Amino acid sequence: MRMKFLLAGLAGFALMTPVVHADTLHNDWENYKAGRALKRLSGEGQKTLTDVFQIQALLNQGKTSEALPLLADAQKNLQAAGLSEKKFLADEKQLTAASGHVAAPAHKSTTGTVTWIPVGGQFVVDDTLVPEKQQAVKSANDKLKAGQTDQAAQVFQVVGQDSDLMIALAPLNDTLASLHRAEVFAEAKQSKEALDAISDILNGIIFISDNVFITAAPPPPGAAALAAAAPVKK
Repeated sequence: MRMKFLLAGLAGFALMTPVVHADTLHNDWENYKAGRALKRLSGEGQKTLTDVFQIQALLNQGKTSEALPLLADAQKNLQAAGLSEKKFLADEKQLTAASGHVAAPAHKSTTGTVTWIPVGGQFVVDDTLVPEKQQAVKSANDKLKAGQTDQAAQVFQVVGQDSDLMIALAPLNDTLASLHRAEVFAEAKQSKEALDAISDILNGIIFISDNVFITAAPPPPGAAALAAAAPVKK
């Protein structure tokens, strides 16, 4: 059974090296892989998702006026994410869902090839980990949810190799349309309708494993091994 906490396929790595150096080299390698995986996330996309969670909380309280600045900010960040090299094109049918993760009951699959934005992540570990490591994963996921990628990587260093990262993807155009709809309803003080639009955004997000993301998304600069997966042209 897997334990999930919200928001990088980290696998074991063996080195033939003197015992005195083995732990240090192993930890360095794991930390490198964690950092590399987290760099696939879109900074602007993460900010968008953070805004969406805050907007949802405000609308649940009927605070439509307070939600308006965040709705404007979310749209600005998502539009910037759409111009970033972190975006990629894919048909949802080609993206295999992360193991053990089921889409939201109200999820409506996109049709055809669309632009996806990596808006967040969620570390997943085996529930046999000792409590202090489980708490470290929860802390790392809390930081991911807040868009604090670097801090999440630092916290996660105490866990090591027994983990996976599920990447949260949002369809660019559908998400922008829902944000605009939520803004229109919020301006009209219609909190329920605005909240429904925000729910559509969250229901539209899918999670894929980091390993799947490697093959679907464009490579980071200088990653010769992934050169065939060219970035989407602007």
